[in-house]
Amino acid sequence: MELICRAAAQADLPACCNVFADSEIYERYFSAPGALARSLENALNAGELYVACGSAGEVLGVMRVRAKGFCGLYPYLALIGAAPRARGRGVGHFLLAEFEAMARVQGAGRVALMVSDFNEKAQALYRSLGYWELGRLPDAVRKGVSELVLRKDLCPAASHAPYSPSFFTSTTVHSYKVDGLPEFSKKALANCVRLCHAVSSGAFAFRLPRRPARRNIASGWRIGYEVLYL
Repeated sequence: MELICRAAAQADLPACCNVFADSEIYERYFSAPGALARSLENALNAGELYVACGSAGEVLGVMRVRAKGFCGLYPYLALIGAAPRARGRGVGHFLLAEFEAMARVQGAGRVALMVSDFNEKAQALYRSLGYWELGRLPDAVRKGVSELVLRKDLCPAASHAPYSPSFFTSTTVHSYKVDGLPEFSKKALANCVRLCHAVSSGAFAFRLPRRPARRNIASGWRIGYEVLYL
């Protein structure tokens, strides 16, 4: 199938909505009236919405790319989908390749995305393309559903085996108590802890694999992520 990728336009929004018709993603996350249209329009207005078009210009796939959406560090694929008639025909592969190409042009050495635990077909696709599981966030978006955080290293020099909980059980890098932090900061740090499997004695203990040196952690909602993903 011949495909091109371009930035979405206002006129594409109805077709973009149709891409997610009859999908579990729509049923689970966008079934409220107008929810999907609002989300896509927000992405369009932010310059984050892209479409995969066939030879006749028809929209066959959609993705939302946040240039530094992964904790302000590197590109994040926030949404991806293929139109019902185009599923299983390589649209997902094409959009992921475009996403990674955009990241390389940006100078990023890594990319990330999240996928729901029930979406096993998508998980298999991502893993086949070199994405690996960094961690899981239970109830992150919907109660009872875990979101798998997947990452891919685009530069050969940066590639390594996936992290596992065992990496986070030996050397304590730093502990940072959350007393006095604003509520939103506590939530962000709690999500970090879920990923790194390191909670002890009322403090968040961030452990970095293969990095025994101590780090000072200043307050702020992004700090925990920055430490974890360096």
